[in-house]
Amino acid sequence: FSQGDEGKSWYIILKGSVQCSIYGKGVVGTLHEGDDFGKLSLVNNSPRTATIILNEDNTHFLRVDKDDFNRILRDVEANTIKLKEFGKDVLILEKVPINVKTSDGTYQVCYKYSVMSGTAEKMLGYLLETYICINCEEADTSLEDFFSTYVIFMPTNQICATLLTIYKAKPQQRAGEQMDSTLREKIKVIRFILEWHDVTKETFFEDPKINVFLDELHQLMRVDVKVYPQLKDEMKSLETIMENDS
Repeated sequence: FSQGDEGKSWYIILKGSVQCSIYGKGVVGTLHEGDDFGKLSLVNNSPRTATIILNEDNTHFLRVDKDDFNRILRDVEANTIKLKEFGKDVLILEKVPINVKTSDGTYQVCYKYSVMSGTAEKMLGYLLETYICINCEEADTSLEDFFSTYVIFMPTNQICATLLTIYKAKPQQRAGEQMDSTLREKIKVIRFILEWHDVTKETFFEDPKINVFLDELHQLMRVDVKVYPQLKDEMKSLETIMENDS
């Protein structure tokens, strides 16, 4: 499958090997007999985050479709999902219970996968993909836990640098998607920053690197808004929080 495709199956390699390639980074690892791939997009119900290429012609797989995968996950109550690159864990997610209010006013327990550790790029990419909805007025409250504890994972300058990298990236267009993928990622980064500011309030500007980061981002947006007029509202929101600190 290719990066951006809908996740429909989980694969286990029975024989042979495959290469894992990410747009803009190239090949990030090789998977061999006994390794598996494809579960992250099934867990999050999100597009594929990488392209899988056969390394050998006579490669055999065990393919598990999405419904069977979800049943297996539910039955074994898998608490941890790990994503690897070059043999190292780059993202670790842990299943956590949350209470969800139903239409009749009662609550039922559902499960989400919360970020436990990983690289800055993978953690932020997961959060942007999973918790930032460009068609929703309210952000997912699960982000509040991350904003309260992110200093454990990475310093502020690293989170800012990674967000800038994601903002400036040019991702591949996803099949059947109406909105331009580049615009989509830019909006998600801005929404993430706005939510970060709303959650942390006055402590948001305690680190002076934040101001430098916002200034650089604002300059980029002034150029981008000429190509993507849809960014006007996002830019106004960013300017509002910048003015509040002045």
